[in-house]
Amino acid sequence: MCSKHSNLMQAYRYLFIYLGFVSTSAMADLAGQASSPQLHLITATPNQCVALNKGQTCYQDIILKWTSPVAGDYCVRSSQRKEPLQCWKGHSNGEHSLRVETTESVLFTLNESPENRKVAEVLMRVAWVYKQSRRKLASWRLF
Repeated sequence: MCSKHSNLMQAYRYLFIYLGFVSTSAMADLAGQASSPQLHLITATPNQCVALNKGQTCYQDIILKWTSPVAGDYCVRSSQRKEPLQCWKGHSNGEHSLRVETTESVLFTLNESPENRKVAEVLMRVAWVYKQSRRKLASWRLF
Protein backbone atom coordinates (compact mmCIF):
# COMPACT_ATOMS: atom_id res chain seq x y z
CA MET A 1 0.00 0.00 0.00
CA CYS A 2 2.81 2.38 0.89
CA SER A 3 4.55 1.48 -2.35
CA LYS A 4 1.47 2.51 -4.39
CA HIS A 5 1.32 5.81 -2.52
CA SER A 6 5.00 6.59 -3.18
CA ASN A 7 4.60 5.63 -6.87
CA LEU A 8 1.64 8.00 -7.12
CA MET A 9 3.63 10.78 -5.45
CA GLN A 10 6.53 10.15 -7.84
CA ALA A 11 4.14 10.35 -10.83
CA TYR A 12 2.77 13.67 -9.57
CA ARG A 13 6.30 14.98 -9.08
CA TYR A 14 7.20 14.11 -12.70
CA LEU A 15 3.95 15.68 -13.92
CA PHE A 16 4.70 18.97 -12.12
CA ILE A 17 8.25 19.00 -13.44
CA TYR A 18 6.96 18.36 -16.98
CA LEU A 19 4.28 21.08 -16.70
CA GLY A 20 6.88 23.51 -15.40
CA PHE A 21 9.12 22.73 -18.40
CA VAL A 22 6.24 23.13 -20.87
CA SER A 23 5.11 26.45 -19.41
CA THR A 24 8.71 27.75 -19.40
CA SER A 25 9.07 26.75 -23.06
CA ALA A 26 5.79 28.45 -23.93
CA MET A 27 6.92 31.64 -22.18
CA ALA A 28 10.17 31.59 -24.14
CA ASP A 29 8.22 31.15 -27.39
CA LEU A 30 5.99 34.11 -26.55
CA ALA A 31 9.02 36.24 -25.72
CA GLY A 32 10.57 35.28 -29.06
CA GLN A 33 7.40 36.28 -30.89
CA ALA A 34 7.31 39.65 -29.16
CA SER A 35 10.79 40.47 -30.46
CA SER A 36 10.04 39.25 -34.02
CA PRO A 37 9.39 41.87 -36.70
CA GLN A 38 5.94 43.45 -36.71
CA LEU A 39 3.62 42.46 -39.54
CA HIS A 40 1.05 44.38 -41.53
CA LEU A 41 -2.29 44.32 -39.71
CA ILE A 42 -5.86 45.38 -40.51
CA THR A 43 -8.80 45.14 -38.09
CA ALA A 44 -12.54 45.70 -38.45
CA THR A 45 -14.58 46.84 -35.46
CA PRO A 46 -17.06 45.29 -35.05
CA ASN A 47 -16.08 42.25 -37.10
CA GLN A 48 -19.59 40.79 -37.31
CA CYS A 49 -22.89 42.04 -38.75
CA VAL A 50 -26.12 40.48 -37.46
CA ALA A 51 -29.43 40.29 -39.34
CA LEU A 52 -32.66 38.93 -37.92
CA ASN A 53 -33.25 36.22 -40.54
CA LYS A 54 -30.95 34.43 -42.98
CA GLY A 55 -30.83 36.24 -46.31
CA GLN A 56 -31.85 39.62 -44.87
CA THR A 57 -29.57 42.61 -45.29
CA CYS A 58 -27.59 43.60 -42.22
CA TYR A 59 -26.56 47.21 -41.64
CA GLN A 60 -23.39 47.99 -39.69
CA ASP A 61 -21.07 50.96 -39.15
CA ILE A 62 -17.49 49.63 -39.37
CA ILE A 63 -14.15 51.17 -38.37
CA LEU A 64 -11.17 49.75 -40.25
CA LYS A 65 -7.75 50.35 -38.67
CA TRP A 66 -4.42 49.27 -40.16
CA THR A 67 -0.76 49.40 -39.22
CA SER A 68 2.44 48.63 -41.09
CA PRO A 69 6.03 48.23 -39.88
CA VAL A 70 7.19 50.73 -42.54
CA ALA A 71 5.67 53.91 -43.96
CA GLY A 72 4.51 53.61 -47.54
CA ASP A 73 1.61 53.97 -49.95
CA TYR A 74 -1.37 51.80 -48.95
CA CYS A 75 -5.02 51.34 -49.93
CA VAL A 76 -7.88 49.66 -48.11
CA ARG A 77 -10.20 47.65 -50.36
CA SER A 78 -13.51 45.82 -49.95
CA SER A 79 -14.79 42.69 -51.68
CA GLN A 80 -17.97 44.70 -52.41
CA ARG A 81 -16.26 47.30 -54.63
CA LYS A 82 -13.67 47.37 -57.41
CA GLU A 83 -12.17 50.74 -56.45
CA PRO A 84 -10.31 51.30 -53.14
CA LEU A 85 -12.22 52.61 -50.13
CA GLN A 86 -9.34 54.95 -49.21
CA CYS A 87 -5.61 55.35 -49.95
CA TRP A 88 -2.74 56.88 -47.96
CA LYS A 89 0.69 58.05 -49.16
CA GLY A 90 3.72 57.84 -46.87
CA HIS A 91 1.83 56.48 -43.86
CA SER A 92 2.42 53.55 -41.51
CA ASN A 93 -1.14 53.46 -40.11
CA GLY A 94 -4.61 54.66 -40.91
CA GLU A 95 -8.29 54.50 -40.12
CA HIS A 96 -11.41 54.45 -42.30
CA SER A 97 -15.08 54.46 -41.25
CA LEU A 98 -17.89 53.18 -43.44
CA ARG A 99 -21.45 51.87 -43.39
CA VAL A 100 -21.87 48.31 -44.65
CA GLU A 101 -25.13 46.96 -46.09
CA THR A 102 -24.77 43.30 -47.02
CA THR A 103 -26.31 39.84 -47.00
CA GLU A 104 -22.94 38.05 -47.05
CA SER A 105 -19.54 38.31 -45.37
CA VAL A 106 -17.22 41.09 -46.59
CA LEU A 107 -13.44 40.79 -46.98
CA PHE A 108 -11.39 43.94 -46.36
CA THR A 109 -7.77 44.04 -47.53
CA LEU A 110 -4.77 46.30 -47.01
CA ASN A 111 -2.85 46.64 -50.27
CA GLU A 112 0.54 48.19 -51.03
CA SER A 113 0.41 50.72 -53.87
CA PRO A 114 1.14 51.01 -56.75
CA GLU A 115 1.55 47.22 -57.20
CA ASN A 116 -1.78 46.60 -55.43
CA ARG A 117 -0.16 43.71 -53.52
CA LYS A 118 -2.33 42.42 -50.65
CA VAL A 119 -0.40 42.54 -47.34
CA ALA A 120 -3.22 41.96 -44.80
CA GLU A 121 -6.89 41.06 -44.68
CA VAL A 122 -9.83 40.86 -42.28
CA LEU A 123 -13.24 39.24 -42.73
CA MET A 124 -16.44 40.83 -41.43
CA ARG A 125 -18.84 37.91 -41.01
CA VAL A 126 -22.60 38.01 -41.41
CA ALA A 127 -24.63 36.12 -38.81
CA TRP A 128 -28.34 35.59 -38.31
CA VAL A 129 -30.52 35.37 -35.22
CA TYR A 130 -32.82 32.90 -37.01
CA LYS A 131 -31.62 30.52 -39.74
CA GLN A 132 -35.01 30.59 -41.49
CA SER A 133 -37.89 32.99 -41.54
CA ARG A 134 -40.24 32.38 -38.64
CA ARG A 135 -43.21 32.84 -41.01
CA LYS A 136 -44.14 29.90 -43.23
CA LEU A 137 -44.77 30.60 -46.91
CA ALA A 138 -48.17 28.87 -46.98
CA SER A 139 -49.83 27.98 -43.72
CA TRP A 140 -53.25 26.43 -44.22
CA ARG A 141 -55.15 25.98 -41.04
CA LEU A 142 -58.65 24.47 -40.87
CA PHE A 143 -59.16 24.66 -37.12
